[in-house]
Amino acid sequence: MDTIPVTISDVYDEYLETLENLPSEIQQNMGELRAMDDDYQRLLYKYSRLKKSYNKRARQGADLFSTSQIQNRLQVEKEYKNAMKKQDQKIDLAMRMHDLLSRHIERIDEQAEKHGFSLVSVEQENTGGY
Repeated sequence: MDTIPVTISDVYDEYLETLENLPSEIQQNMGELRAMDDDYQRLLYKYSRLKKSYNKRARQGADLFSTSQIQNRLQVEKEYKNAMKKQDQKIDLAMRMHDLLSRHIERIDEQAEKHGFSLVSVEQENTGGY
């Protein structure tokens, strides 16, 4: 059984087919990232406002161990944790996007290597060796 020789063009065309959904995935993830950032900014604003209010009362001599001050401090801590959790979610999504792109790059590299092509040499040929 004879095998049909594979050209760099064949590998490239096959790779392009795998990229078909990539722009929409990235666009969806970027929209999610923007929404997360908006949530983070709201949480950060709320945290800053509560912290400023708590510190102001503390400077004015409020009893730090009163029920209301303890509740205020707990609310400040809760908002801080919520903001950090949202920031961690943003980082996680950005890392997943990076991994998605890396997998696509690795795939073309693997296909090229499998078929004995060097993408570096092809690129150098196309750019005049630079």
